[in-house]
Amino acid sequence: MNAISNLSKKLWSRMALEQEPAWPGAQQQLKAETCGALLKEGVETLEPLRAAWCEAVSAQWGFSGAAGLTALLLLILAPNYPIAWLTVAGLAALLAWGLSSKSRRLHKDLCDQFNGWRDNVIREMDKEASLMPSHCHSQAAFNDSWLNDAFYNTYGGHNFLSIGNASCSQLSVQNIYTETYYVTVSTTDSKGNTTYHQEKRARTMVVPVFDGLFMVMPAPLPYPGTVVLRPKLEGRRASLHVIRTASSKLTNNYCVGASDRFIGHRALTPSLLVALWDFRQLVPCQPSFSYRDGRLFVVLPKTSLSFGQPPGLWRPVAASSLRKVVDDCEHALSFLKNAVKNLMPK
Repeated sequence: MNAISNLSKKLWSRMALEQEPAWPGAQQQLKAETCGALLKEGVETLEPLRAAWCEAVSAQWGFSGAAGLTALLLLILAPNYPIAWLTVAGLAALLAWGLSSKSRRLHKDLCDQFNGWRDNVIREMDKEASLMPSHCHSQAAFNDSWLNDAFYNTYGGHNFLSIGNASCSQLSVQNIYTETYYVTVSTTDSKGNTTYHQEKRARTMVVPVFDGLFMVMPAPLPYPGTVVLRPKLEGRRASLHVIRTASSKLTNNYCVGASDRFIGHRALTPSLLVALWDFRQLVPCQPSFSYRDGRLFVVLPKTSLSFGQPPGLWRPVAASSLRKVVDDCEHALSFLKNAVKNLMPK
């Protein structure tokens, strides 16, 4: 999976369009002051939880090891008294389960506190922004994009980032089915005679349909209609008319379809064609674009945005590690904002 958290830096320079800073107010001073306060708050909040989780896991492992060793010694020294070592083993398993439940609860508390702290970071960057780690775009939105023709029966995702009416999320779409096949099996009897027969077997097949970043943003066309740009290997949608654009680069790499040729040429102005190709050059994949029903849908296969990771078990929470989370969130917001700014029909 290709990460694009740093692409926002390139978007600033390559597209050369005005964009509000991700941090409000006087960017340098407020960014330093606000970021410092957020990092201090994060360390003071998360480190005690991580330390408690680490202690619980260490206690669980230590107790389980000591109890197991005790039960083994009882088995060796008193093999005629199985009740003794069975009792010790049972009590050890019960207490180990209790300690395991405690460590899982502490880990969940740490992750929840991390998500809450990260939400505060994102709101400081933009009051309209929010991140829901366990949510994604609806299946209806993915179908409405007209960017997928394959059948699928499994749909899921995470990291739903929204800024106003613009949003993006990580999607995983698959088609899972059971395939039946036959194999030839041979059997040999006691006399050495070999017989063959067909044996029916089944296996689960997983066909990836889409795995990557899905973006939706408001983008009304000058005239109501549909304009879709898909890689040439995928071809056009059957209900659309193929059009040639003024950009030879897009024409050579994309199949451009429109509900009406006039609408397509009117929407794909020279400035928008340049912005679309610049976007294509900046991302580590070949994206697809669909202008439909006043919205722009973009799919970026095998691509992801990073929002940082919760603290690990053994490494203490430090300002430097949380700073990377802040940078990742800032880059993700800038990426979505710049996409909205530059891919809007002019």
